[in-house]
Amino acid sequence: TEARVIAVLDWEMSTLGDPLVDLGYACAIFHVDGSHASQLPMFAGQKGSLSEIEGIPSENTFITSYLEGRCQPAVKPNIPNWNFYVGLAFYKMASIAHGVYYRYLGGTASSDTAHLFKDGAKLMAKIGVDLVKDSASGLVSKIRKDIDFFPVSQRGKDILSRVKAFIKDHVIPASEIYEEQLNSGPSRFHSPPIMEELKSKAKAEGLWNLFLPGISGLTNVEYSLIAEETGRSPIAPEVFNCSAPDTGNIEVLFLFGNPEQKKRWLEPLLDGSMRSCFAMTEPDVASSDATNVRCSIEQQGDEVVINGRKWWTSGAGESRVKFIMLMGRSENDGTAGKYQRHTIVIVPSNTPGVKIKRHLTVFGYDDAPHGHFELEFRDVRVPVSNIILGRGRGFEVAQGRLGPGRIHHCMRLLGHAETAMELMCRRAQERAPFGKSF
Repeated sequence: TEARVIAVLDWEMSTLGDPLVDLGYACAIFHVDGSHASQLPMFAGQKGSLSEIEGIPSENTFITSYLEGRCQPAVKPNIPNWNFYVGLAFYKMASIAHGVYYRYLGGTASSDTAHLFKDGAKLMAKIGVDLVKDSASGLVSKIRKDIDFFPVSQRGKDILSRVKAFIKDHVIPASEIYEEQLNSGPSRFHSPPIMEELKSKAKAEGLWNLFLPGISGLTNVEYSLIAEETGRSPIAPEVFNCSAPDTGNIEVLFLFGNPEQKKRWLEPLLDGSMRSCFAMTEPDVASSDATNVRCSIEQQGDEVVINGRKWWTSGAGESRVKFIMLMGRSENDGTAGKYQRHTIVIVPSNTPGVKIKRHLTVFGYDDAPHGHFELEFRDVRVPVSNIILGRGRGFEVAQGRLGPGRIHHCMRLLGHAETAMELMCRRAQERAPFGKSF
């Protein structure tokens, strides 16, 4: 053994250190079979081993793809002590499961199945021990190369190529102009004119609303590669009308909006002539558990009355934002289930009673022109017809919004990180400390 840090593990499953720790965690599922799944809540529903499911690659094939993606020779992946890394993943899951069960005993668990994690923690620890006992074994076997992990149609490849060219030819050269115009206005919370010029060009070339499969015809995999590319520039997503929070609000209206809502709000968003924001997080409660949200939505006749505070509402202070999609609590009589107490409603930004309390910064940055704001809603009245999908269905709507949003954000951030890495490498090559280049 060595007194050496292998990785830093946290509750959110992220790691810093040896990348094989992440790979081992991704491959842990290959070491769980049907008999295990019945005792592990997180694997509930799995029947047999993954190798028995058609279309699922083998562990070796998965690792081969990973190594090839890192430009590593992968004729035969031989990873010394591979079982150690997979075993570490099970230790990690065991500690998390134990934490879930501990909160169940204390009455603070958020899951209705938290009590099931008692035996799961013990089983995961045992699987980890068994794997680590055999940690000297590497992974060497015949590799299949017949599975394409990221199938992209020719059309998807063509659009990706056009997006790359557009960013290179138009967006990157306009970035300095964008900053100059942003800083020269009376307020930083306005859209620089160059943005509308870029949007018009992208729209004319058909590079528009690419995130929405029902309109673009692209799969999520195909769009994820495009989102990665747009992440290379802070302004690129909006150029293609693919920026948050509009993308999530568009998806909500596209999936759940009634004809009137689609006509008034969805069509202008798709056209790019309007922007919007989403208000869920509140300063007075732990909003990471959205069941705590308590901004009130009370129905009075053919209206609903909204009272409460929201913060970190991105974009609320920008002039182009015309409505707020708000989540609040509408059911308070104790009869509704935990996830049937909340409602999502559309609030026009100019509705009496809507007030911007303050602008919020992140590490000193204002994130203009969109920004983040604290809002107050005091006796705000909107028609009942502004409710999306129905009273008490807020979680249903929100979950439909969050699923694609996670993919969009992660892929954009990946492109952003790649650009940062490239800039760092370029800078390192240009530096010559003590008269020597790196």
